Amino acid sequence: MKPKCFHRFQIKTRCRTETHDVNTLKCQLCGKLKVTRKKHSVSRPLKKQSDKRKKEGKEYLKLRAEFLTQNPLCQADLTGCTRQSTEIHHKARRGVFYLDHTTFMACCSTCHECIERNGEESKRMGFILDREALKRERGLQ
Repeated sequence: MKPKCFHRFQIKTRCRTETHDVNTLKCQLCGKLKVTRKKHSVSRPLKKQSDKRKKEGKEYLKLRAEFLTQNPLCQADLTGCTRQSTEIHHKARRGVFYLDHTTFMACCSTCHECIERNGEESKRMGFILDREALKRERGLQ
């Protein structure tokens, strides 16, 4: 029978090319063997983005640059506003409306951060739209 160790520790296996059998590990505090039932095997790294999302990302960057050129001033104009638009706020969040420029709002980083932090007040002020109502209105459901 193997000696048991009661020290807590985490198994960290980040390798994505090899198979690791981590059934027997030593505790770094006392040196006793720790028995686990975990096996780690990954043959290749996971994709960071799908091909569809990459294509959408490229199209979004073009739309974003065009929108910010057309709207150089912050449209939110909240307290602490710098007046120079540098970011796009997605009023209907992203997802289905990711490339829909009618849901874009040009804003400075200060206003964008304020909008994202204060969800309920932003909804009341019209900075965040109800996605479900917008989907029904446009026949996307």
